Parts: sequence; C-alpha cells; structure tokens
Amino acid sequence: MRNAKASIALALLSLTIGCSPDSSPEQLWTAADMLGGWQLISLAAEGEDLAVSEVSMTYDGWHMSGWTPCGRYDAEVQVTGQHLRIGEIVQQGGGLSSCPSGNGGYYLPVLGEVTAFTFDSGALVLIGPTVLIRFKRMKD
Repeated sequence: MRNAKASIALALLSLTIGCSPDSSPEQLWTAADMLGGWQLISLAAEGEDLAVSEVSMTYDGWHMSGWTPCGRYDAEVQVTGQHLRIGEIVQQGGGLSSCPSGNGGYYLPVLGEVTAFTFDSGALVLIGPTVLIRFKRMKD
C-alpha cells in the first residue's frame, strides 16, 4: 500500500511539473505520445495494488479500446494537454456483472476515474484522484 501511494505521489508530482522523472524539465507529453497499443503493468486504486491481468488498451487519437478477460471495451477520449476525459465506457460481451473482480472487473470501473496522463521510464501512467494505472508499450 505504501508503494502504491508513493507511486501516485510521484506521478502527480511529475504531472504537475510537466515531465517524467526520466526526462528533461522542458519535456511535455502530448496525446501523440499515447498512440498505439499498451499492455497493463499495474493498477492501484484507493492506495491498494489490485491484481489485474491480461488487459490491453489501444489509443488512436480520439478513441480508446482494448480487451479484458471480460471482453472488449471502447470509449471516446478527449485530451487537453496532459489532461484527459474518458467518456462512457462500453463493455462488449458479458458485461461487468459477469466479470470476475480480480480481472477486468477492477480495471473498467476505475478507468473512468482517470483525469490525466504522464510517462515514467517508458511506461504510460494514467492518473485519477484515487487511481494509478501503468501500461507498457506493446511490441509490434
């Protein structure tokens, strides 16, 4: 729990100054840096690390989509600077009610809480008031 809170604090600090810990102070990230496919590394919500596996996300400039063990999801995304707003998340397949909480059942509800993004050591970090989601870039 302490590690997750420290990670959230570090991500928020780097977002506040507009750079990641591994970049120069003048580095500002844009929506173009998020383009492409991403694989979930970790998810922390309310200070707790949650076990989530097999979750992907692809961002194409206006739309986010991907897969969880519960099925496919889609959402429109609006990006302004390093702030983002994720629209209604549409779950295709069994829906959240049939999704085990240890997999996509954790990810999709907190994805809607994301309000900003940054990068840390090559990882895409999605940040919300009580959530921190880290992704690694998928290999082509």
